[in-house]
Amino acid sequence: DAAYDIENLPLRKVIKRLQQEVKDNGMWAAHLPEHLGGSGCGAVKLTYMNEMFGTSAFGPVVFGCQGPDTGNSEILAMFGTEEQKAQYLQPLLDGDIFSTFAMTEPQGGSDPTNLRCVAVRDGDDWVITGD
Repeated sequence: DAAYDIENLPLRKVIKRLQQEVKDNGMWAAHLPEHLGGSGCGAVKLTYMNEMFGTSAFGPVVFGCQGPDTGNSEILAMFGTEEQKAQYLQPLLDGDIFSTFAMTEPQGGSDPTNLRCVAVRDGDDWVITGD
């Protein structure tokens, strides 16, 4: 939406500048190894970083490790095709886009491990079963 972009332009400029500073200091996308575009800090260090990010509304965005982007970028980095990496992973790592995650099962709450439906490929179709 054009109005959204115009209204948030000053904030987006500040965030981009802060993101670049984080990248310049080698702390961008701590959840990913260096060869995949991150800083390679690993899960333990990221946990400590998230403890500090929790005090800021913009900390995770500025450091490139906000949810659900962290999980989505890890999945893309490990299992995505080269086309998917170019279309989705690189813009995520560049801080140009955000990703999403959606689930619809009422018992799932905010924990996707509670999902009960299963999608199985059957030829050209998908068969979905669940509660």
